[in-house]
Amino acid sequence: MKRYSVLLIVIVMFIVSSCNKEGCTDPLATNYNAEAKKDDGSCLFLDGGITKLDCRLFEQSGTSYTLIDKGLPVDYIVDCQMVVNGDLIIMPGVCIEFLADAGFAIYEDGSIQAVSTSDAPIKFTGLDKIRGAWSGIYIESTDVKNKLDGVIIEYAGGSAFNSNDDRGAVIIYGGTKAKVENCSISNSAAYGINATYHDCDILLNNNIITTCLKPIYTNANYIGSISGGAYTGNDQDVVYIDTYDGGGIYNAATWNNLEIPYQVKTGGSLQVIDVNLTILPGVIIKFETGTALKIQDNSSLKALGTASNPIRFTGVDGLPGSWENIEFNFTQSALNEIGHAIIEFSGAPDAKGAISMWANPKINVHDVVFRQITTCAFYDAPKSSPGSQSVNPNLTSTNNTYETIGNQYNEDTDPANSSYCFGW
Repeated sequence: MKRYSVLLIVIVMFIVSSCNKEGCTDPLATNYNAEAKKDDGSCLFLDGGITKLDCRLFEQSGTSYTLIDKGLPVDYIVDCQMVVNGDLIIMPGVCIEFLADAGFAIYEDGSIQAVSTSDAPIKFTGLDKIRGAWSGIYIESTDVKNKLDGVIIEYAGGSAFNSNDDRGAVIIYGGTKAKVENCSISNSAAYGINATYHDCDILLNNNIITTCLKPIYTNANYIGSISGGAYTGNDQDVVYIDTYDGGGIYNAATWNNLEIPYQVKTGGSLQVIDVNLTILPGVIIKFETGTALKIQDNSSLKALGTASNPIRFTGVDGLPGSWENIEFNFTQSALNEIGHAIIEFSGAPDAKGAISMWANPKINVHDVVFRQITTCAFYDAPKSSPGSQSVNPNLTSTNNTYETIGNQYNEDTDPANSSYCFGW
C-alpha cells in the first residue's frame, strides 16, 4: 500500500508542477512559451519595444488574434511566411515590417481584417526598401471577413507562396472571398494584385497601385469587380487578363474605364457565357496574338462609347492581323450593340472578319471605324454556295467607316459592301 501511495503523490506533484509551469506567456514576446501557464516576468522584446512575431503564433484554427498599435514607427517584425489559420485582426496605426521572403499566408480556416482610419493607416512594408523585399499577403480563404481597407502595402512581390510561383503584393487564390479597398500598393517586384484563379468572390475598389510590374493580373471573370482608383506609373500600365482557363466570363459585368487599357494575354480568348457584358465609354482593350472576344449563345455584348470617348479594340503589336476578332455565335439578344468604337489591327489567320457572325446573330453596329484589318470588316457564315448568299438579316449596320480593309484571304464579298464577306 505504501508503494501505491508514493506513486500517487508523485503523479499529483507532476500534475501540479505542469499546471504551474512558469515562463513567458505573452505571445508577442520573442521567447513566448506556449506551454507556460504562469508568467514569470521573463518575456523579452526587441529593442525599442518592437515585437518579433513567432512564426507559429497564428496557426490555431478558431482563435482570434489582434495586433495593436504600439505607437512605434515599426510595431512588429515578421521573418517568415506566417500561416494564419485563426482570425487575424490588425488595428489602425499598426506598422509591420517584413524581412526577406516573409509574409502572411491566410488559409482556409483563417481570415485577415486590416481596416485603417484616416488618421491611423495600417502599413505593411519591407525591412529593405527595395522591390521584392518580402513576399506579400496571400489569401486562400472563404471567410467573408477577409478585408484590406486603407492599407499601405509596399516593397512586396518577392518569393512565391506556392509551387505555382504566384507573386504579388496581394495574391488571391481560388475560392477566396476578399475585399481590397482604398489601399495604396507600391514597389511590388511583381503585380500589385494577383487574382487569376476560379470561384472567387472579390471586390477591388478605389485602390492606388503604382511602381509595380503591372498593377493587376486577373481572371477575366473578376474585371467587373474593379472600380475607381489609379493605376499609372507602373512598368506596364495595364490590367492584365489571364485566359489560360478559357477566359470565361460567367457573371454579368460592367467594365469600367480605369484610364489604362485592359490587355488580354496570349493563351486563350475572352468568352462571354450566358450573361451580358457591358463596356463603358473610353475603355481600351488590347489583344495579344491569338486572342479574341467571343459572345456565345444566350449572351450579349453592349459596347457603347460616345463620339468624343470611343471604345477601342486593338492589337498589342499595332500591326494588321495582330489579334483575331470579335465573334457573335448564335446569340439573338437585343442588347448586342457596338457603337462609337474603333476596331483595328484584327484579322489574324483563320479569323476571317473583324466582326465574325455565325448563324445570323442579332447585332447593331453603328458609328464604328474599322481600320488596318487584314480580312473583312464583317464575316457572315454559314452561308450557301458562292454567288447566292444573302447578308445576315439580323445585322443593323449604319454610319460605319472602313479604312484599309485587306480581305487577304479572298473571301466572297457582298456586291454592295466589299468589306462584308461570306463563308460556308
